[in-house]
Amino acid sequence: MTYLFDCSLSPRVPRELRAAGIDAKINKDLFLEGLADDLWLPVAGKEGWIVVGRDRSYHRNPSELAALRQYKIGCIYLGGARARQDVLAALFIAHQGRIEDLIQTTEKPFIYRLPLNGRITRVPVGEEERALFGAKIIAIP
Repeated sequence: MTYLFDCSLSPRVPRELRAAGIDAKINKDLFLEGLADDLWLPVAGKEGWIVVGRDRSYHRNPSELAALRQYKIGCIYLGGARARQDVLAALFIAHQGRIEDLIQTTEKPFIYRLPLNGRITRVPVGEEERALFGAKIIAIP
């Protein structure tokens, strides 16, 4: 499984994950700096990469949400706004097994949120999900 870390996270996070044996790519290494998300998200979808970020806007921005849906992208929102990068890397590593289970059992598109407390939740992105739940976060048992 390959994870693409967007520009909202320092390259330190994916580098630490690589050291732990996780296939982690860095957005800045693959795309022009400042490239709009809705322009690189299709590449992530075509490659089957799981996008990891902390900006939490993919489900709010209409063009980014459309890209998530059209290219069937899986996404993980990671951590807290003020968390140190080493803490975010450790958080991801600690929950990697659960993250991968959810990825393998969830039809794309999806967004999961992994906050510092480790309680993973799902953010509705599909049209049916949004019709049922609106934009509310769905708790994962």
